[in-house]
Amino acid sequence: GRQISEAEIEAVTRKLESDNGNIVIIGMPGAGKTSVGRKLAELLDKEFIDADEYLQLQEGRTTVDIINTDGMESFRQLEIGYAGELMKNKGYVIAMGGGVVERVKNYDTIRENGYVIHLKRALEDLPTDGRPVSQKDGVQSIYNRRFKLYEKWSDVSINNTGIEETASKLARLFQ
Repeated sequence: GRQISEAEIEAVTRKLESDNGNIVIIGMPGAGKTSVGRKLAELLDKEFIDADEYLQLQEGRTTVDIINTDGMESFRQLEIGYAGELMKNKGYVIAMGGGVVERVKNYDTIRENGYVIHLKRALEDLPTDGRPVSQKDGVQSIYNRRFKLYEKWSDVSINNTGIEETASKLARLFQ
C-alpha cells in the first residue's frame, strides 16, 4: 500500500537485470572497456568476459591477424556469431569489441539479455597501438561513425575517469 518512487523502481530493475542478465560494456577502442569491466566484475562478484579475447581463443589467432588475413567483413561476421554465444550467459560482465555497433544484427543480441553501458574516454587519450582499425581509419573517423550508435544502444553513458573510480560508480548502479 505504499507509494514507490521512480528511483526505487529503477534501482530494483537494475538489480534484477544485473542478477539475471549481463552487464555489457561498449565504446571506442581503447576506452577502457576491458580494464573497467574486469574491475566492475570483481566489485560485483561476477564473471568477466572480453569479447575480443573470447573470439581470439575460439579462432586460435589474434584479431589483428584475422583482420589482416581475412579482412574486416570476415572479422565482423565472426564477431556477430560470438556475440550471440556470449549473450547466452547470465550475470556476466562482458566487454564487447569497439565495432560491435557497426552491425545492426548485434543490437537485438546484446539488448536482449544485457544492460548496456557506453564507456567514454577523451579521443586524445585513446591508444592506437595494436589496433588496426584505429590506425587505418583514425580515431576521429571511427568516433564520427560510431558515437551516435553507442549512445543509441546504451542504457547509460559514463566517462572513464580511471579504472577504480569508474568501476565503483558503475557498481553502485547494480547494488
